[in-house]
Amino acid sequence: MSTRRNALKDFIYQDQVEEKKETELTELKIEQLMSWSGQPRKYFPPEHIASLARSITLRGLDYPLTVRPSSSKKGFYEVIKGECRYRSAQLAGLTTINVRVKDLTDEEALDEALDENLNRKDLNPIEELDGLLKRIAFRTKISLEEVQSLLYEMKNSWEKMDQSDRENVFPNTPIYSTVIDIFSSHGRDWYSFTCSRLKLSSIPIELYQAISEGKIEYTKGLKLKAITDPLDRKELLEQAIAESWSYREIVEQVKEWQKTQITDTETVVTPKRRMKILSDRLLRVKERKNPELQKQLEKKISQIEKWLDEIEQL
Repeated sequence: MSTRRNALKDFIYQDQVEEKKETELTELKIEQLMSWSGQPRKYFPPEHIASLARSITLRGLDYPLTVRPSSSKKGFYEVIKGECRYRSAQLAGLTTINVRVKDLTDEEALDEALDENLNRKDLNPIEELDGLLKRIAFRTKISLEEVQSLLYEMKNSWEKMDQSDRENVFPNTPIYSTVIDIFSSHGRDWYSFTCSRLKLSSIPIELYQAISEGKIEYTKGLKLKAITDPLDRKELLEQAIAESWSYREIVEQVKEWQKTQITDTETVVTPKRRMKILSDRLLRVKERKNPELQKQLEKKISQIEKWLDEIEQL
């Protein structure tokens, strides 16, 4: 009886030690911290950072960061969880900060960061899609393109089964089980995700990247999908980002672009559209072999530039 009682005491003590280790905090100088290059979240709204900084100034930092020792800089630590709080603390002027130091592999660090990131209230669908696909790719050691194919394969297999097979047979491969576990651990359903979210990966690549990297808001970026001409879309996207267009401004720009398109076979192409078509053709033309034709082209372009200068001065 004594032996069993001692074993129970040892178990309880060990459990308390483990809990203490988990909650143990370390105070570090904020200058010892650095952003982690593998951070899945790419965009941190300045207004949100400023608001949180004001809160930290008044009430302090409520939740500690999770960091790991940097492998490239001795004495420095990479922020794995709490990047937003870290930036806000810098803005608030904190000199020290409480952290939990963990020895994490890249996979474990990604899992920790994704866990926090995927539970954000302001997470947009592209960030959710990008984060989950990366998590699956990392765990299964396959490419992002292969992950998408795998999800559609799972979907097709699931839909062909009757209810009893879905409950008793599916998932029928280890890789399927891994995928389902990843979705479950982040509170997502793999099937509904595949049916609804996965199709977002087919939007033009420049829009996908701009939204996932936080260069433009999801609703704004998705509106530009209506621009079917790749060069026009890229140009308007870059301008929208550079000039911080509002959603209403983007809607108006899309409407203006649509007005320049041919609506039926009898519609005359506007001069502006003709110039755009010529410009696109010129970009595809290789260096001219005929110097005389090259000179003629440059002369015509100079004439158009001169005419535009005169128009702009009116």
